[in-house]
Amino acid sequence: VDFCFKELMQNDNIRKNIIAALLNVPSSEVENTELMPTILRKESKDDKYGILDVRVKLKNGEQIDFEMQVEAFDCWANRSVYYLSKMYTSEIK
Repeated sequence: VDFCFKELMQNDNIRKNIIAALLNVPSSEVENTELMPTILRKESKDDKYGILDVRVKLKNGEQIDFEMQVEAFDCWANRSVYYLSKMYTSEIK
């Protein structure tokens, strides 16, 4: 499922329309999307790598992490906070 999802998101038109549907806006409002690197770098030797399914940057600079999950995992809430915090801190200059 991850492989299929990542391959679909390589297509600009599909990616744009999925984003529009999830944000509940017309696809015309999603002008541009850019795929970004999905590996969240380690900051120390004890850190874990984070590997996102699909990371997209919108024209206005906002970033979205798309994760495809087939099963519900108890750890998902913690993992999503970890991924988002790593994305956020990687942008601090």
